[in-house]
Amino acid sequence: MTVYYDEDEMRSRLSGLDHKCLVLFGLFVAERLLPNYSLFSKEQSWGDVGTLRTALDIVWSWLETEQADEAEIESMIEHCKPLGPDTDEFESLYLSAALDAAVATINVLRLVLDGDSALA
Repeated sequence: MTVYYDEDEMRSRLSGLDHKCLVLFGLFVAERLLPNYSLFSKEQSWGDVGTLRTALDIVWSWLETEQADEAEIESMIEHCKPLGPDTDEFESLYLSAALDAAVATINVLRLVLDGDSALA
C-alpha cells in the first residue's frame, strides 16, 4: 500500500484540534527532528542543539501549566532563528533535517503564542 502526503488533508485535520493538541503535535514533530539537528551539529561543528532543547523544554512546561511568559518565548524565538543552517554554506546529509528541526522549534514556540494551526 502506498501512502501519500496530502497537505490539504493534514491542514483539515489539524484545524479541528484545540490549541493544546496543536502544540503537542508541533512539539512531537520538533522532538522527532531534533536528533537530526544534533547529528548535523556534531558533523559540521556548527549550531547549538542545547538552545533548541531549551526551547522545546519551555513548550513542555507550557503544556503542563498552559501559562506562557510571552517575553521569554519571543526571546527564545530570536535565539533560535540563527540556528537554522544556511543551505548554501553546508553540504551534509543532515542539512535539510537540521533546518527542519530549527524551523519546527521556532514554529512550535510561535504556536504557543498564537495557536495558528498552519504552524503545527
